[in-house]
Amino acid sequence: MQRMAIPAQKYSAGQREALAVAFEVRRIRPARRVVEMAAAGELEHNGVRLEPFEANEASVRGYAAYLRKRRAGQLSSPLEDASRRDAVERLRVRLVRAADAELRSIERRQREGVPVPGEEIRQVARAAREIASLPGLDDPAPVAPGLRTPGTGQKESGTTRGGLAGQIIAAAKRGRESAVEVEPESTPPSEPALEPEIGSDEWRRRAGERLAAETWARFEASRAASS
Repeated sequence: MQRMAIPAQKYSAGQREALAVAFEVRRIRPARRVVEMAAAGELEHNGVRLEPFEANEASVRGYAAYLRKRRAGQLSSPLEDASRRDAVERLRVRLVRAADAELRSIERRQREGVPVPGEEIRQVARAAREIASLPGLDDPAPVAPGLRTPGTGQKESGTTRGGLAGQIIAAAKRGRESAVEVEPESTPPSEPALEPEIGSDEWRRRAGERLAAETWARFEASRAASS
C-alpha cells in the first residue's frame, strides 16, 4: 500500500474534510475557488456552515488527493496482515463505537437546543442496521450483494450506490487496489429459548440488532418531537 505525505495539519478536522470534499467530491474547480469559498465562509462540514478560514491551493489539492486514496483503499492499514474474518470483526467493533459516538453527539446537541438535521439521524440509523448485518467470526461467508443464494435462488440486496458507502465502493473500483463488499442484511433465525452466551456470535448479532432498533426508535422519537 502507498504511504502519502499530506500538508501540515494547521486546520481543524472539519476544515480539512471540507476542503477535500469541495475539490474531490463536489468537483469545484479550480483549487483557487475552494480557497475563496473557505475565506468567505461558504464551505460546510456535515451540513454545518464553517466559519471563514484561510487556506491555500496546495492544501486543497493535498487533502483532496488524500481523500481520494483513502476511499480507494490505497493507504496502508494495520488490518492488511489480518485474516478476512479478523479484519471484518475489528472493523465491526470500530463501526459500533463510531455509530455510538455519532448518536451521543446528536443527543448532546439536541439537549443543548441545537437543531440536528433529520438526514444525519437517518444515516446513523442506517449505519447501525448495516453493522448488524456483518457476519460474526464463525458465520459462513455471505452471498455477495446482487447474487443469488445457492439452493434457494433468492437474490440478495443490490450493491450500495448512494451515500458515503457508495462513494467508497466506487472509489475502490476506480483505484483497482482493493474490492469493497457491502454485506447484505441477513434474515435472523428464530429466537432460541435460552439466552446466548455473552461474547458469542449469536450474542453479538443480537446486540447489533438491538443497537439498530434503539437507534431507529430514537430517530422516530426525534422526528415526532420536531413535527
